Amino acid sequence: MSIASLERRIYNCPYTNTKECKGRFKCRPIPGYGSTHPKFLVIGINPALRQGVWRQYEKTQKALQEKYFDECNKYGYGVLLRELAQEIPEFDIPDTVYLTDIVRCPTVNGLPSPDMIKQCTAAYLEETVKLLKPKTIIAFGQTTANQVQYLQNQGIRIIPARHPSRASDVPCIAKEIKQSLFLIDNVKPRKVFVSDSKMSTNVLSTDVPPSKNVFGQAMDLWINRRDDERPAAGSAAYDFFTRNLQRFVEGMVRRFGFSDLTVKASVGVGRWAEIPWIGIRSQEITTNFQEGIFVVYVFAPQFRNLYLTIIMGVNGKTIDAIRKEVSDLRRKVRMPEGFSIGLEGRLSTNEPLNSKPYNYRSGILYSKKYDLRQLPDSAVDSDLKAALDSYQFYAKTTAT
Repeated sequence: MSIASLERRIYNCPYTNTKECKGRFKCRPIPGYGSTHPKFLVIGINPALRQGVWRQYEKTQKALQEKYFDECNKYGYGVLLRELAQEIPEFDIPDTVYLTDIVRCPTVNGLPSPDMIKQCTAAYLEETVKLLKPKTIIAFGQTTANQVQYLQNQGIRIIPARHPSRASDVPCIAKEIKQSLFLIDNVKPRKVFVSDSKMSTNVLSTDVPPSKNVFGQAMDLWINRRDDERPAAGSAAYDFFTRNLQRFVEGMVRRFGFSDLTVKASVGVGRWAEIPWIGIRSQEITTNFQEGIFVVYVFAPQFRNLYLTIIMGVNGKTIDAIRKEVSDLRRKVRMPEGFSIGLEGRLSTNEPLNSKPYNYRSGILYSKKYDLRQLPDSAVDSDLKAALDSYQFYAKTTAT
């Protein structure tokens, strides 16, 4: 089957009178529009309801598709698409982009029902992805992102994005998408800007290996954050750690085949943490990052060092209890190749007994140290794979 024949099937959809489609606006389902060999598949939730608009154009499939493209170019959605097209050379509608929705019918009462989503996804969205073979999917809205997240297992990069319901949201959403695209190796943006109202704009070079760019930028944003900032959305450091860096590490973990692990970045709640980190945990070992053991990237900003560690949770434990538990765990968790026992160096210049940096350091089973000014990209990949192999082996032996 070709994408053209699938579009004809959508236009003549046989499911429109089923109970699952209750609540749809009475017009023909709307096929997607764009390149038949796209680099980007842009997916929304469903076509916007414009009373009387769609039915004027539904006499032919081509007219309906062209009207769909016209509607996509209006309002905040259209402003965002045009901004992405200006900033990213590979993002060119319709030459390298295909526009579609998970549900192809406008709905009378806002968002489509779960039954509509399930039926339309199974009938058309999965086939659309299979035929188009996009490298990247930009999913607008949480509902859309949830429906396509599993496609990461097929080697497709998923970029979740907020839906631009208001034109005023566009600059922030465009910035988030461009930063995410910068982390993907099949896109080379002209520029990537990270700035806030009191910090000079940083222009990143795309000539540096991705790991060095991503971890290095996270460190720079952390060091240069303003004293009056709080760790919340809108702060450049917070946004980069909890979105871009977290997605980057999630991508590495998934690429190695560890689809059941959870990734989380932490920079503090209410106030900035003394030591920022991004952790990877197994549900088989622990349900949070306070108990059990995990694989964690730990930042030491004062020394511009990054550590990849296998570490145990230390909250609420005395230093003697931490040391005893670490000693016991080292007998059960094998040390990854190239790692050291404990921590080589310090996390902070100020590490009094029972301080968080001191306890974190005491809770480290094994570590690998990196200087962020000289971060070898290939080593980062192989080291993370070795740490995750060791961690998963422990998880499986513990579970049995």
